[in-house]
Amino acid sequence: MNIISTGLTNFLNDKNIKLYVQDRSGVEKLTKQFKEDERSVLVGSGSFFSGFSVPGKSLISVILTKLPFPVPDDPFLELIGQGYEDEFFKMIRFPYMMNKLNQAAGRLIRDIKDFGIFTILDPRIFTKEYGKEIQADLIKQGYKITRSFEEVTQFIKHKFINGAEAQYRIYKREDIEIKQILWEKQEVVKKESIKKTYDTTTTKKIEAQNNDNGVTESQIEFAKEICKQFNIKLPSPKNKKHLIYYINI
Repeated sequence: MNIISTGLTNFLNDKNIKLYVQDRSGVEKLTKQFKEDERSVLVGSGSFFSGFSVPGKSLISVILTKLPFPVPDDPFLELIGQGYEDEFFKMIRFPYMMNKLNQAAGRLIRDIKDFGIFTILDPRIFTKEYGKEIQADLIKQGYKITRSFEEVTQFIKHKFINGAEAQYRIYKREDIEIKQILWEKQEVVKKESIKKTYDTTTTKKIEAQNNDNGVTESQIEFAKEICKQFNIKLPSPKNKKHLIYYINI
């Protein structure tokens, strides 16, 4: 961070562009100054990966010098990675990096009127095998990947003239697919130990003594289908005599 800010100082001074650097002032003050000056540059570290929101033209470019992999000996990751030593990179380090990468990218577009460029200077996104997975994730989110500086220049010129050109997707209720079993009316079994039950338009709490009383086989199959889809184990209640299902609609 210090090397980059030092290297930028003379270049930005010649162009009369203000440079703000983390640690030279508080985060709140830096954010306010950066928002108010559309031509300014802010250099920061992980503190700005989240909780930093600057909509509008004050932020049209987010640049990462390298992929945000955690340090290899991070004690927290070592703790949660116990039992995954053989697949530590795939199961722990890489997902952690992807989460941080998406957090960084999330600083760019804060409003439907926003536009901008997310730049990753780390060549590993093109030289490593896992780089294909990173690119696929960004493309899925709507990013267009390019290594052409000319293409980037044309893009930003076009956006300054025409704006973001984004539109909200028109909401259509018929586009929402809700399985029939979610509409099935269930009988709530009253229990003396349960003081309150509820049934609102958004959440239904269904209580049953066993699978034959209040929870249908189709609902159980639906739960299994969801667990299979997301590759998770169907949880088993500690007390099988008293099952509680939460169904969000």
